Amino acid sequence: MQNETRLDRAKQFLPFESLKGFQDILRNQEKVLEQQVELEEEKSTKINRIICSLKVNDKIKITYYDEGIYRTEEIYIKKLSLQQGRIILNRRLFLEENIRDVEIIPNFRT
Repeated sequence: MQNETRLDRAKQFLPFESLKGFQDILRNQEKVLEQQVELEEEKSTKINRIICSLKVNDKIKITYYDEGIYRTEEIYIKKLSLQQGRIILNRRLFLEENIRDVEIIPNFRT
């Protein structure tokens, strides 16, 4: 019985996590941030031309810089607003300076 008491007392000095698995979650969510690449003028002009040709019902593939990383999404345009330096697609704001690539996905519906 005296051994059990010593063992129980020793456990209090062992390292512990107050939130089980919290450190693992933090490690998994760490991101490697990317530097935003400045586009060459030719690429920027091409993107601008494509953006100006967008219409409602187009489906696009867009790559943009967001929160330190590049993201790529396919978006079916339901609502479109082009403002100086801003593109609003389906109530989401994209700054032209953050767009790295955009392409219209052909629609094969008849």
